[in-house]
Amino acid sequence: MLRYLIVLSLALALAVEARPDHHHDEAEGNGHNHDHNHDHGHNHEDGPGHHHHHHNHEKWEKYGQEWRDMRSEILEIRDGVSHIKEDLHKMEAGLDSAPSYEEAVQITGAEEKPGGKHMKIEYRSEEMVRMVKPDGSLEDELLPRGSSILGIFKNQKDKREWNKIDQCDMMAYWHYGSPVRIHVYTANGEMKQILLTNPLTNNELPGATFADLVLEGDMFSFEVVDEDEDAYSVLSLSCSPGWTQERHLKLPAELKDGNWYLPTAAMKAEQGLQ
Repeated sequence: MLRYLIVLSLALALAVEARPDHHHDEAEGNGHNHDHNHDHGHNHEDGPGHHHHHHNHEKWEKYGQEWRDMRSEILEIRDGVSHIKEDLHKMEAGLDSAPSYEEAVQITGAEEKPGGKHMKIEYRSEEMVRMVKPDGSLEDELLPRGSSILGIFKNQKDKREWNKIDQCDMMAYWHYGSPVRIHVYTANGEMKQILLTNPLTNNELPGATFADLVLEGDMFSFEVVDEDEDAYSVLSLSCSPGWTQERHLKLPAELKDGNWYLPTAAMKAEQGLQ
C-alpha cells in the first residue's frame, strides 16, 4: 500500500512539473508557426510547432495511462481491504456466538454429574488387566487397560469437590473455553497447582500448558479460572489403567478463609496423614 502511495505522489509531482513546459512549448510552437507561415506561407500544421504539440500530447497520454493503471491497482487494494474487513467481522461474530455451556453439553452429549460438570466416556478398553501389588502378587480386580473421558466443567462458586482415582494415573488435556487450574493434594500431603489452557494464546500466564499429569494416589479438584459465571472449560481425562466408578472417590470441598482448596480433615485421613 505504501509503495503505491509513493508512486502516486511521484506521478502527481511529475505532472505538476511538466504542465508549465506544456504551455511553454505550445506558446513557442504557436509563435513559430505564425512566423513560419507569415514568412513562407506554409500551413502551420507542417511546422515545428506541430511537432512540439504532438510530443506533449504523447507525453500526457503516457501520464494519463500510468494514472489509470495506478488507479486500477489502488481500487484493487481497496477491494482487498474490504474483504479483509469482512473476514474480521465474521471472525468477531464467530467469537461472539461461541456456544453456551448448555449448548456445549447438547453438542457433545455429555451427561450431568454432581459438582457442576458434565461427563462422557469417549473410550474404555475392552481388554482387562490386573494391577501388581507391592509384594509382587496380582490384584484380584480386573481393570480396563485404559479410558478417556470428556469433561465440561462449569464455573462453580459454591459447589466444589475433591476427587481421587485409586490405582490410576490421569492425564488431563485442555481443549476449549476458559483456563482450568487443577489443585492437587499429593499422597505426601503437598499442595500444588496445574494450569491448563492454550499456552500459545495465553503466554502471559506462567506455567500454562495444554496437558499435565495427576499421579495415582493424588487428590485433585478443578477450578475454572474466569470471573464470568457462565464460563466453562472442556477437558479430556485419559486414565491408565482405565477409570471405573468403584475406584473413584469424591469428597466435598470446604470453604476456609475464602479458600476452597485447602485440605480437609477427611482428605488428610484419606491420604493417611492424620
